[in-house]
Amino acid sequence: MYKASCLCGGVQIRIKQEIQNIYVCYCKQCQKAQGSAFVAIAPIDLKNLQIYEGQM
Repeated sequence: MYKASCLCGGVQIRIKQEIQNIYVCYCKQCQKAQGSAFVAIAPIDLKNLQIYEGQM
């Protein structure tokens, strides 16, 4: 199980599956959406995602 949160800690999540692949995207759309040169993406099944504090 993995745990993660936003920077302020207001939203906290658990991922209940092994993360198999991590991708890095640097297309213009991802750059604009993230305000960065790239974004890291790890696909997971929504059934394995639990928001246990805060809301999205």
